[in-house]
Amino acid sequence: MSSEQDARQEIVAWVQAYAARTARQSELDAFVTRVDDTIMAAIPEIARDPALVRDLHASTRSQFQIFLSLLERPAQEVLLPPQAVDLALSLARRQLDLGVLLQVYRSASSAVWEYFTEVVRTADTGDLDRTDLLVYLWGHGGAWINGAVEQLIQVFSAEREATLQGAIARRSEVVHAVLRGEQVSLAEATAALGHPVREHHTAVVLWEDGEVVPDVLSRLAGVVGALGAALEASALSIPAGRAEAWAWLTSRTPIDAAAVREAVDGVVAEQGDPPWRGAGGC
Repeated sequence: MSSEQDARQEIVAWVQAYAARTARQSELDAFVTRVDDTIMAAIPEIARDPALVRDLHASTRSQFQIFLSLLERPAQEVLLPPQAVDLALSLARRQLDLGVLLQVYRSASSAVWEYFTEVVRTADTGDLDRTDLLVYLWGHGGAWINGAVEQLIQVFSAEREATLQGAIARRSEVVHAVLRGEQVSLAEATAALGHPVREHHTAVVLWEDGEVVPDVLSRLAGVVGALGAALEASALSIPAGRAEAWAWLTSRTPIDAAAVREAVDGVVAEQGDPPWRGAGGC
């Protein structure tokens, strides 16, 4: 047996003993506190939401437990527990950005690196090279984090799309009912649309010329938001086709057509020569 194989076996034996010690409740608690404190310091959206904090703790604990159980294997497998999926789903259902999920794992990566560095620095490693141990631990830890992110991006995106499509469908149903002249109470419309309906409304139709690109409706929704901000109005939009959006700008006082045109010109100036077009009316 070569000296390299001997060294490998000695590292694996040390890792097995380390994993057994660290799987104790007190060690798990310390790890979860350290990692999650780092995450919450970086992400106030999680820190101020008790339900998300609980999901975060459960995710971190369960992932670390499985990670430890697989740590002695030469290649790191990523077997995500349900608790990790639950956290990603909770973030998506609160309509938080994908960036929040990514920040969770960026912060976790930093905290885990510092944790492993301290473990190797303070542990009794005998004749083992501490650098080799750190390379082993971080190689497995980094592979776990990267693999988890890849899987959870898919989970988050699918849930966010389903949530968004459900919300759009509900808004569209109410808008079309109102346009058909059906009786819809103000309270029902306000709740379904998440938009004030008791004030003055200015209708805007936006469409994009040329070849339709995948994110066209998101881009048109962004234009509606920019118009609302420019006119100090609440903005509501729904898709009306593959490259068309209907929007309403709600304000305390009526918005005249000249003001709408001026706001459109302002958005055009910011975006250069955008491919979209618009028309508005009170």
